Amino acid sequence: MNWIEKASLRQRLAVPLIAFIFSLFIILQGYNYVNTYQVQQTNLIDRIKVLSNGVSVNLQAALLFDDEITASEVLHAFSADKEILQAMLLKSDGRLFAEYRKDGLVAKAPNRALQLEIAKNGYALGEDAIYILIPISLDNEVIAKIRLIVSKEGLNETRLSAMRVAFSLFGLIIIFSYLFIAKIQQWVITPVINLNEAMQGIIVRGEFDQRPNVTTSDELGDLTLSFNKMTDKLEERQKQLNFVLDKVEQERDFGKQIITAVQHGLFAINKKNGQILLSNDASKRLFPGKLDDEFSDIFLLDIINALE
Repeated sequence: MNWIEKASLRQRLAVPLIAFIFSLFIILQGYNYVNTYQVQQTNLIDRIKVLSNGVSVNLQAALLFDDEITASEVLHAFSADKEILQAMLLKSDGRLFAEYRKDGLVAKAPNRALQLEIAKNGYALGEDAIYILIPISLDNEVIAKIRLIVSKEGLNETRLSAMRVAFSLFGLIIIFSYLFIAKIQQWVITPVINLNEAMQGIIVRGEFDQRPNVTTSDELGDLTLSFNKMTDKLEERQKQLNFVLDKVEQERDFGKQIITAVQHGLFAINKKNGQILLSNDASKRLFPGKLDDEFSDIFLLDIINALE
């Protein structure tokens, strides 16, 4: 997680929140997609089964009298549902007795794996179609079966519609995220940057002329307002200090002028150890070569002893 430590304040605020929003979006949309697809699939199969049960009742007489023409006419009732591509009426021995094909279309038969699934569950989902097997019973005996091939076009359209909705919402989330980051920039990042620049101006350059604007009424706005008040006081104290330093400098220069003007040798001595702190030109003429402008190691007794 080193990138978080090196990331800017804007990234630390925006990235986790955006990641949470996108994760929540993917989870919710994934659930909605799967749930919608499952509901549509279940509704389609249930609708076909209801229609098939009605057709199977009408087929019982045709099966008993071995009337293939009537059975074919009854099977054409499946044309009421545009999703049904093919309906085959199989006798108990597996022989094809009658058949309905939508617009003469020949649908793809299920493979071995799908056939096993159909035998187990009564239906199976292929890549392009749904295969449904409806038994026809008479006196609790299965006398025939209806094998239906149903188009998945409606389910695919549902899936594409759900994906279009998801992409539309994704675009809205991108716009929302951009606006949110812009607001973070306005409410948090920019005030913090301005506050930092003002601090750097004081610390690095010694400038007190920069005041960050108070743009919010929250804690950050209170912090900015407090900083401006603190800066005003610091600036006032700095002005007072500069005034005092100027006065001290003036008094020092005046003292130097007085000391220089005196024609007699004059020393300023540290009363604790006798170190010479200051001397005038007359004292330097009085003790030639013994005094200079640096008095860190020169003591009055050293000069006097040197003359003895």
